Amino acid sequence: MRIALVKCSKWDADKDIVLLQNYLDSEGHKVSVPAWTDDISWQDFDRIYISSCWDYYLNIPAYKNWLKHLKGLAPKTLTFNAPDVILWNLHKELYLKELENRDVRIVPTQVITNAEEIESKLNSFYVAQSHYDDFVVKPSISASSYKTNSISSEKLISEAPAHICEILEDTPVLVQPLISDIRKNGEISLVFIDGEFCHAIVKTPQSGEFRCQSSFGGKAEHFQPSEELTETAKQILDKLPFEPPLYARIDGVETADGFLLMEVELNEPYLFLEHNPDTLKTLARCLVGSTNRS
Repeated sequence: MRIALVKCSKWDADKDIVLLQNYLDSEGHKVSVPAWTDDISWQDFDRIYISSCWDYYLNIPAYKNWLKHLKGLAPKTLTFNAPDVILWNLHKELYLKELENRDVRIVPTQVITNAEEIESKLNSFYVAQSHYDDFVVKPSISASSYKTNSISSEKLISEAPAHICEILEDTPVLVQPLISDIRKNGEISLVFIDGEFCHAIVKTPQSGEFRCQSSFGGKAEHFQPSEELTETAKQILDKLPFEPPLYARIDGVETADGFLLMEVELNEPYLFLEHNPDTLKTLARCLVGSTNRS
């Protein structure tokens, strides 16, 4: 089988891709690692696995057009996750509210879509969430904490508008309280393959930082979730408006009041395959054997 494990042109292949490529090679498949921006004949592949297109947010229209092109290649060439699933997942401002309406507990979120509503929405959100010390302002479509800033509650009204206006040039804006439990206990990522839980990771920021990515000094470690937490994540997955996709990562934080969803990662999430060889084998088997999910 001819398989493309797709990355971005900006970086070399990450650990997930290297491990998956080596395993698929050992199983006799012909594996390539193109960038999503490469000018190649995508129809020449049997499977396209969207792994680490981590610069997509820099050219969102081109990325969406590429996904729509891949959709048109089915059923001969199957893409995972399915283009329609990824297109749904791109817009945090839409899917978080959709899941909240389906009784999923999310981190409190205010969506700002234009400059005219900044003052009124910031003021109302500040009043409703005034018990938090800090807030996070970020793009609704982004990756790797791009243009994501924290700001103290006393400066939210006076200083956040300038940053919000900058982000609005490209995408709607999310304003959320900074959940202090992240600094103490970390952000939990639960990985699902084909709808089944496989393993979990806890990502903790370095001292004085709120972002958990390794590029900001964060670290990731294997985490054993409780049965209750695993079931909560599975319930979130079951509330998606489509069948469980090939891969999914449920990101959130455990608080005294329970688990709060931060993101559902269905578009090029890092799956931390080095932490569980069984997940790698399950992913490879399902990728090769899956039919299209849309």
